[in-house]
Amino acid sequence: MAARAVATVLFCVVFALTILAGRDLLSALEPASSPDLAYTVVEGDSLSALALRFDVDSDEIATASGLDRRELVMVGEVLIIPGRATMALPPSIAENAERRSLAPRFDLWAAEYDVDPVLVKSVGYVESGWQRDVVSPVGAMGIGQLMPVTVKHLSELLGTDVDPFDADENIRGMTRYLAFLLAETGGDVDKALAGYYQGLAGVERDGVGAPTERYIANVRAAADLFGHRN
Repeated sequence: MAARAVATVLFCVVFALTILAGRDLLSALEPASSPDLAYTVVEGDSLSALALRFDVDSDEIATASGLDRRELVMVGEVLIIPGRATMALPPSIAENAERRSLAPRFDLWAAEYDVDPVLVKSVGYVESGWQRDVVSPVGAMGIGQLMPVTVKHLSELLGTDVDPFDADENIRGMTRYLAFLLAETGGDVDKALAGYYQGLAGVERDGVGAPTERYIANVRAAADLFGHRN
């Protein structure tokens, strides 16, 4: 009788552990919920259009963003798109936690310096794939591939030393530099991109070279990966 009782107890313990293990396995198999996406509104956006684009209910966007459903969204306003952090990102970034976590920093500095966030993200993607420790053969550094002379110029503009290997400082620097180039070119995006790649003085002196034209085309193509609509 004692042996039968022990066997019964052991069976119950093993059965319970099996159930718990099964639950853990099922939990592991369930897809993790995606974090929210911070999205900066551009001209032509609306709650209904964003809902369609990101496959989420417009009421959910309004609630997450603290908006009244009837409010119009304003250009430059940052909205929260629930559970869509990996959308509007290239796979190489969406699948890398460190790089994916940088998306809100692009949005923040783009809003700060009034630059299209898709433009900043696309430049960073073409330059480095959002890798903070990349150094080019000619000495360009970090996510925005900032040259030492550019870092010096940015440090003067910002009134503080810029560390090109700090992801946030590099994103801030490249965004501020793009804002500077856009101001210098009267808002001409292609010329500003040419200046970013070739140097504005070089563009004005020599015109836009063939490698620069390819660079501009690559940035514009990258914009599609970040959900840009023509």
